[in-house]
Amino acid sequence: MFKKDQPNPTPAAEPTSKVDSLIGRDMEVTGDIRFRGGMHVDGRIIGTLKAEDDPAALLTISEHGHVEGEIRVPHMHINGSMKGNIHCGEKLVVLDKASIEGEVHYRLLEIAVGAEINGQLVHLDANGPAKSSIEGEDPGENTDE
Repeated sequence: MFKKDQPNPTPAAEPTSKVDSLIGRDMEVTGDIRFRGGMHVDGRIIGTLKAEDDPAALLTISEHGHVEGEIRVPHMHINGSMKGNIHCGEKLVVLDKASIEGEVHYRLLEIAVGAEINGQLVHLDANGPAKSSIEGEDPGENTDE
């Protein structure tokens, strides 16, 4: 029943509870954004969002927030709209007003009733390459299927 030869997965870092960066409701940003800690989006972003070497980084997109591009983070809560691919190495929480159009790569996924996801869901194995998924490599590239 229990195998001794399999390593235990490393425990995930708890997401941060503070907001270090804020994109306000009347703000629009075009370009790539790299951040650490907590980032809250009420406005519009066109570009790539990436958490920099921070396993506790949390991206929150409010019901007023909109992102077009790609997201690479360990933790994410979304209640707004996203058009593009999401690579969430740990936990993704999709709230009831969320609308996602694109591929969603996740390790843990929580979806509320009313949320919309139009695209492919790709589960990352608990022992698999979640880190490389965040850093830009496709976890399915080197499979022999």
